[in-house]
Amino acid sequence: MALSDYFETQDDFLESVIYPTLAKSKDSSPLMDKNERLVYRKCATYLHRYMAQGVVLEREGLELACWVLKEKMVEIGDFLIKEIQRLNLGRGVEGRLLEDLKEAGADPDDYARAIIEILAKIPRRKVATTYKFILKALEARSKELANKKISEIEKGLQHLKRMFSLTDKEYEVCLFLYILSTYDKVEIYFVHYLNCHLFACRRHLLRILNLTKQDYADIFSGTIKRVGLLEMDHNYLKLEKDFIKILEDPSGDFTSIFFKKARKTTTRLEHHFIDTEQTAHLLKLLSRKTETPTHILLYGVPGTGKTSYSCGLAAEVGAPAYEISLGEETNKSSQRRAALMACLNMTNTGKGSV
Repeated sequence: MALSDYFETQDDFLESVIYPTLAKSKDSSPLMDKNERLVYRKCATYLHRYMAQGVVLEREGLELACWVLKEKMVEIGDFLIKEIQRLNLGRGVEGRLLEDLKEAGADPDDYARAIIEILAKIPRRKVATTYKFILKALEARSKELANKKISEIEKGLQHLKRMFSLTDKEYEVCLFLYILSTYDKVEIYFVHYLNCHLFACRRHLLRILNLTKQDYADIFSGTIKRVGLLEMDHNYLKLEKDFIKILEDPSGDFTSIFFKKARKTTTRLEHHFIDTEQTAHLLKLLSRKTETPTHILLYGVPGTGKTSYSCGLAAEVGAPAYEISLGEETNKSSQRRAALMACLNMTNTGKGSV
């Protein structure tokens, strides 16, 4: 049966079948919290970048596109209905395709499958035109979800950026990997279908995050690798779980993962078996405010007073003292490096710190 056998006009079809399924939330954007808006906006951007290279989305990609567009996905159906009318595919074919859209309702996966069925029945030039329409819809969705108010995820990422002096591109990689680790629909497409987490499929990651090969090499051999932000092997990468906690609760005491305020010492500097001239030299070094940290190595077996001596030096120069708070299970070189960098970047203000 043809569209005219169901309804007098295309608008009758839309208002009787498609729009009622979405009537409760014709625009769900205002109902989203700031985290959701961020995730949907970034996913719209990722898909737009991927498709902009002339990529034709398969079923999994269209499912994600419909999920990102939410109620806006009906606009794709609207566009295709017009194309079906122009093509005169035959009463039986036309009726079945329209029935598929009707049955899909507001479910993104069902709607994507209905779109795939229609695309399989129309000429290739019309398929290309449809994908251009989807590309524009994703771009519009990304702009629509832009929000001046910062999300909790972004707050957590800003903490990470400050703690480890991350670049903007490293920031974007961490955000992408966080979204993959927390949203199943996104993981299904970018991980299980495109394999973006695999080194062998890095071309997809470069396209999605707008990176060059040199960016990729710099990022995955740079800070985020050295401080253990990522769990990496030769084929696989994902955001490390301790850092995910920071993104999920940026208001918490996240610094305690890496460092804590050192306990005050009751042992005077002159009571340590260290030459007074050496102590005076160290105090002179620590009293200078320099652009880069001053590194002093104290060595000796446990229990010889290294910690109390360090705290005594800090007290003498009037600077707060901190100690790295890693247990034996987490005392790996990358974690020590992360803790030291976090402590330096988060506490080296005012009079500085030790």
